[in-house]
Amino acid sequence: IFCNYGDITVKAHVVEPKVMRNALKIIDIGMSGKNTSTFGPIEKQNMMVLVEQLVKCIRVLSMVLSPAVINALQKQNVIPVLVSFLPTEPLTNSNNLQNMAIGAIYHLCRLSPPRQEQAAVAGIVPRLKFLFKAATSVWALDLFCDLARASDTCREQLGKYGGVDVYLKYIDDRNLSRKCLTSLVSWLSKDIELVNSHGIHQNSFVEHELLRPNAIKKLIN
Repeated sequence: IFCNYGDITVKAHVVEPKVMRNALKIIDIGMSGKNTSTFGPIEKQNMMVLVEQLVKCIRVLSMVLSPAVINALQKQNVIPVLVSFLPTEPLTNSNNLQNMAIGAIYHLCRLSPPRQEQAAVAGIVPRLKFLFKAATSVWALDLFCDLARASDTCREQLGKYGGVDVYLKYIDDRNLSRKCLTSLVSWLSKDIELVNSHGIHQNSFVEHELLRPNAIKKLIN
């Protein structure tokens, strides 16, 4: 009720450290099974309902247009917790927790390189790839495109998990072509700068990837 209907002052109190610490602790207990060995089936079910309610609260708070609220969520390391809900293998069906988690991450990380880096360090890059065919694919692809412009850490993760191929795959999508091209341009530029700063006279990683015949064909098309 406070998260959904409270004004900005109320929501600012909801994200205070003493409140968020307890909320994240309960989520951790519910997802890890800590201290729940004596729980019966109904208690375990109730715990998962509570976890879902708390994740929903975080998603609602992530949409608040208040830097103070968003920064408070970041300081409490909410992003790594949300990333842990994303899939680690190809999806057959997405679930409500995953949908709420990616929605919250999207709102927290948009236009914020520091938070994008926090998500990358938490392992979001390979997990996003499993969401490209889900109902939340637009959010996942937007976040994936943003990472190339965020930081060296983000670009390192993209390189590790086939980021160039992802951008080339979606470069002919009417809704994503500009974003994919912008991401490739930014990543290529930063990658060349990085190589030159080390005095290495060779193609950068991204140059090498884009000079493959199949990649050149996709760019030309």
